[in-house]
Amino acid sequence: MKLVLFLFCSLTFAQDAKYWATATALQVSSIYDTETSFGAFSRGAYEANPIMKPFYTNRVSAYSVTAGVNVGVMFAAHKLRHSANPTARKLWWVIPIAATSLHIFAGVHNQRIRR
Repeated sequence: MKLVLFLFCSLTFAQDAKYWATATALQVSSIYDTETSFGAFSRGAYEANPIMKPFYTNRVSAYSVTAGVNVGVMFAAHKLRHSANPTARKLWWVIPIAATSLHIFAGVHNQRIRR
């Protein structure tokens, strides 16, 4: 998954530790969310999100969509980071950290499902 992110980033971006830490946190939390979702499915749960439901039929499609969304999130962070607006440049990390937090929340929720 890191390879996908690397392909969409320039070499100058590769030197940015905060960016890569944020991207790694996002990817790890996405894997946690996806794996706990499939664990909950094995216990009889179902995907309640109507947007993601068609993609959670197997792991390949789930990871493909999740990786694509993560690339989009990190691309948005990159655009904010290089924005002319100084406030946007300071707050570029908010979107990926919010997405990371949502994945962690969803993963914890998935682990608590007992059917």
